[in-house]
Amino acid sequence: MPTTTDTTVEPLLIDKTQARRILGGIATRTLDRLIACGTLPAARIGRRVLIRRSDLLRYISRL
Repeated sequence: MPTTTDTTVEPLLIDKTQARRILGGIATRTLDRLIACGTLPAARIGRRVLIRRSDLLRYISRL
């Protein structure tokens, strides 16, 4: 019988709430400023603002 492994799939896009949490709980306004000035690229899909996980990790690595 095959064994099952617990594989977690990381989402490619994350919302602003998740991004704030990953960045240590920064303020919404701070995240909005990072997005507005282009420091952190984001895309609007419908009403949601989504950030690529790779862009967020790249931003963190430059801190």
